[in-house]
Amino acid sequence: YAQADKVISRLTNDYKDNLTFKLLAIESLQAQRQHKEAIKRLENLLSLYPANHSIIMLLARNAIDAGQPDKAATLLRKHVHRHPENLQVYSYFSEALGKAGYEAEMHEALAEQKALVGDYEGAIEQLTIGLKKNNQFYTRERMSARIQQLRQQQQLEKSLWWITISVSNFTYVAGCFWSKY
Repeated sequence: YAQADKVISRLTNDYKDNLTFKLLAIESLQAQRQHKEAIKRLENLLSLYPANHSIIMLLARNAIDAGQPDKAATLLRKHVHRHPENLQVYSYFSEALGKAGYEAEMHEALAEQKALVGDYEGAIEQLTIGLKKNNQFYTRERMSARIQQLRQQQQLEKSLWWITISVSNFTYVAGCFWSKY
């Protein structure tokens, strides 16, 4: 890492305002497991660039790796609403929640991650597990409602699949018919 750090140091000195080089230096710290220093630098950058996706994700990863999952969960709880279709955000979020001891919320985040890739059964399974681990009325209601939404989405996609197949078959049959005449 010494040689890479020299190059990175030269780049950050020559291009003081370049965020990419600053993040590269922090990634080097992360690779060397110097998470506390990385977190300190990332928090400084976050104060300058409060909604920067790269900074937030790097800060969350370092917080998780430094044994500060609560910090990562707090940071990602807001960030997941800004990036609701980002699998990596949900991955880090569920990991942070799990390590921080928020099991029900971890299963909610895992469910959203699965739903994003179309694994509705897996998402419903995660929410069902989460329901068993939570006794709070509003959380349980939210999870139950989300299960119903996922079931509806699953049914909708199944019916759309049949429509797509039917239209494709009709087009193929009609094409064969018309090509004969």
